Amino acid sequence: MLLNSNFQPATSHNNGIPVVGSEKHTAALTLDKQGLIHDCNLACEELFKYRHDDLISKHISLLLPNLTGLALINKGAINPRLQYLLSSR
Repeated sequence: MLLNSNFQPATSHNNGIPVVGSEKHTAALTLDKQGLIHDCNLACEELFKYRHDDLISKHISLLLPNLTGLALINKGAINPRLQYLLSSR
């Protein structure tokens, strides 16, 4: 998930793939299929006001409460309700 400092999807791409860190203030999170945070960058820490170590292994709903109880993966694909989190293509 890539968001800029205005909580808008980041738009920098390389052949359709978002480029992490290509925008100065692009917050990037790495999630697993269950929605647990495995990594985040400094811009993410600044945007959400959490330290890296406090986010690791926490559910994404800590940062985005509207995702509480929502399956991130649905039938092997990203849940369509999460389209707003994806970078525009």
